[in-house]
Amino acid sequence: SKFENAVKYKFGWQRYKFLVRYYSELSFKKHYVEINPNKYERGKDYHLDHKYSIYEGFLNNIPPKLVGHYQNLEVISSNENLKKNKKCSITINELKKI
Repeated sequence: SKFENAVKYKFGWQRYKFLVRYYSELSFKKHYVEINPNKYERGKDYHLDHKYSIYEGFLNNIPPKLVGHYQNLEVISSNENLKKNKKCSITINELKKI
């Protein structure tokens, strides 16, 4: 499949980031209302944010599916998201309770 081919040639950080984004998009489509109750349009002004960051998930060996879980996602302003960078707005323990 296309997905398997895309994953097959990625390793380490690139593979992890790809998988998290894949699961995040699935979650966003399935749980749009919970993630984006204000119906902001993603793009230049609003981003899909990972409360527990992709970077920290990689460092702490958190399964990509958990980092991409809908309860770890929110739509926030691009300014907020860029300021946040790799920081987390929830703890690893909060993430594991999802």
